[in-house]
Amino acid sequence: MKKIFLFAVALLGAITMKAQETDAMSATLQSGETTTVYSGADAFKNALAAAEDGSVITLSSGTFNDPGAFAKSVKVYGAGFQNDEETGVKSTRVLSGVSIRKDDEGKFHDNLRLEGIWFTGGVSIEKVEGEILTGLQVVKCHTGGIDFNAATQSTLLIQSYIEGALNGQGQTASNLLVQNCYVAQHVSNFGGASDVLVDHCILARDNSGVYDQYHGPYTYRYTIIDIYLQAGATANYCLGYEGYFTYKAAASSSNCYYQRNWETLFKDGQGNLRYTLTDTNTPRTWEFAEPDKFLGDDGTPVGVTGGDYPWNPIPSTPRIVSSSIDSKSVAGKLKVNIKAEARPANK
Repeated sequence: MKKIFLFAVALLGAITMKAQETDAMSATLQSGETTTVYSGADAFKNALAAAEDGSVITLSSGTFNDPGAFAKSVKVYGAGFQNDEETGVKSTRVLSGVSIRKDDEGKFHDNLRLEGIWFTGGVSIEKVEGEILTGLQVVKCHTGGIDFNAATQSTLLIQSYIEGALNGQGQTASNLLVQNCYVAQHVSNFGGASDVLVDHCILARDNSGVYDQYHGPYTYRYTIIDIYLQAGATANYCLGYEGYFTYKAAASSSNCYYQRNWETLFKDGQGNLRYTLTDTNTPRTWEFAEPDKFLGDDGTPVGVTGGDYPWNPIPSTPRIVSSSIDSKSVAGKLKVNIKAEARPANK
């Protein structure tokens, strides 16, 4: 039986997602057969400090302090980067960015996964000569920009709101997939041997008025584009102002939709690509007014609502709806009954 150590006043207030409905916050650390529950604003920090490679950290709703640098291979799951209005589940917010660092021996630990979290800062990968960070996954998160200061391999960014740029800092990114993401600024500056695919995204150019910024010479597919492409880029079944595809003589622009009349494009009638509805904090759904008009050869709409992973900020972790301590528990052994359900419309 798994051992359970209590670092909160009451087990039920810490281990369950009931923290969504109270002021309690918790971080549950699973390392092998041991489960440890931390509570309070520093719960994430304490869980990460105690984690080992392969550990899983589950965060409740609430606002957590800076957990410190990530120099371990862990998986971290939050309750979502924005509130779930359908179920009433509140978001998980972390008052920092993501700092990915080498360990004491100068090595990266691969396969870091972050899901369902709003990080108030950006993601920074430390520059480490001769090291390659492999298997980073940022899924259904809200972050600032991402600075790739080191070489990376097999990086996945999916269904995330990236409030800044993806800046390669001259480093090589092998097999970087940006899928069904909203990226507010540019994707650029990766090393010449990089393999970057931007698929079913919105590249919004939220820094309007800065006209000397361009996307890099990468592959763009089924994507709404609002910044110039550099020469050497490939755009297939993309949508945007024609000049953004042709000004820098993109190597290949095939089957693209050339328009920039946002008012008639989206069901909400908003005349821009801002992430929220004007004068509100309400996130947009990005549904097209005519959903069958702008399709890729995969038969789904271009932009974040199409493809294999249509836009959905709800994380894949199940929601715990009730829990109790079995009355037959004995000293030193707690029997905990937990009832969980899948989040609706989850993919």
